[in-house]
Amino acid sequence: MADRRCDDRSRPSYWGPANMMQDMERAFDSVRMKIGDLAYSAGSALSPRIPAVDVKEEGEWYVVEADLPGLKREDVSVEVGEGTLYIKAEKAESAEQSGEGYLRKERGSMSFYRRLSLPADADREHVNAKLEDGVLRITIPRSNVPPEPHRRVDVD
Repeated sequence: MADRRCDDRSRPSYWGPANMMQDMERAFDSVRMKIGDLAYSAGSALSPRIPAVDVKEEGEWYVVEADLPGLKREDVSVEVGEGTLYIKAEKAESAEQSGEGYLRKERGSMSFYRRLSLPADADREHVNAKLEDGVLRITIPRSNVPPEPHRRVDVD
């Protein structure tokens, strides 16, 4: 009786446990490669970008600095809500960048969103923001009015 296996391992001629294991190994290799691609392209235009943000105290001010290289003022939005600072940015890909010839393209359109809790004594009415040399600097004065102390609430 002739051996029913073929020489091409990618196309076995019979079904069996060994073939199932080979198929599973190929599937796992494919997943590993995709995970590696995702890790390598964390800065690509298709993945979300999270800017580095520093928050510090400078005398009577809170200062938030975020690295936003390549963005313009009109790409960035800063909002202040109830005890929260929102930083948003969206940059659309320009038409002249969409030509052919790219072997890999990681720059182009991108967007991100950050939400930071503000200290209780932050003066939300007088927040300033400035984007210069790829760094967004947000200054928030401390309020002269002390924050309301915690109080006990009776449960009925």
